[in-house]
Amino acid sequence: MKKSILKITTLTLGASLLFASCRRDKNDPLEDLSSINHASDEAAVNEESDQLADDAGTAFQTAESSSTSRIGKLYRLCGADSVIVSQNLKSAQIYYNNSLSCDGKRRRTGIININLSLDKQWKDKDAVLTITTDGMSITRLKDLKSITIKGTHIVKNINGGLVSDLITSNTIIKHEITARAMSVTLEKNGATRTWDAHRFRTISKNNTGIEVKIEGADAGGIAAKGINRNGDEFTTTIVEPLIANSCNGISTDAKWNVLSGIKSHNVKNKTVAVTYGYDSANNKVNTCEANTIKINFEGPKGNLERFYTYK
Repeated sequence: MKKSILKITTLTLGASLLFASCRRDKNDPLEDLSSINHASDEAAVNEESDQLADDAGTAFQTAESSSTSRIGKLYRLCGADSVIVSQNLKSAQIYYNNSLSCDGKRRRTGIININLSLDKQWKDKDAVLTITTDGMSITRLKDLKSITIKGTHIVKNINGGLVSDLITSNTIIKHEITARAMSVTLEKNGATRTWDAHRFRTISKNNTGIEVKIEGADAGGIAAKGINRNGDEFTTTIVEPLIANSCNGISTDAKWNVLSGIKSHNVKNKTVAVTYGYDSANNKVNTCEANTIKINFEGPKGNLERFYTYK
């Protein structure tokens, strides 16, 4: 079994995180770019939230496919220090102690506790994982920025099946991820905020590799809402599903690119739309050459369009 295929979510959305490091042109007519900063925060929290879900699923998949002699004992998981699964395969703990992520870009510290539906295995239709953490701290190595997430995530395996099945079959895997009243602490100003997140992830195999589709699960495609670092209410909507492709790879050789999709962030009277699927010459493409996003800012002081290349 190739466990690395289970890390697709982190690789899928990483692109939306990177534009945060780009600096605005001094000639831009806009003085307040708080909503653009929020777009970066939301991408980071979304990515780490999905990573917790992936790690939890991996833990139970590994345990269910292992010999009984390993159950109830500590073992390793890529991106974590250790995992322990109960004898009845219904609960688990994953330990992170400044653990380096599988992609080598982040370090994580904390413990997550996971409970699985009593009457199901993780591979079963409608199986549910309940993931709780009292504080997962994540530090991005390129700039040492950190976030801390506390709360409960509910992950539902809507169709049944396992992501690893995609190596040999055309199974379609669909997960629903829900986090209500999640506590998020943003390192820059130390503010702790409360967020909700609700999204669908559909994972399938196509002619060029593995494809992931991410959609907002609340009415109108809303994927997240809450209070941002500045104390302002926000709503994040996935206007068009985000589609990512593994670009001719299904494991460690994958070169994940987001090929299309639009995510819109509304903060106060400002809107930031992030459109995926451009090449480095700012041409719209739908291939693995996609390495640029377009950001449209609409606010009371005017509109602004910028392209940022992230690879």
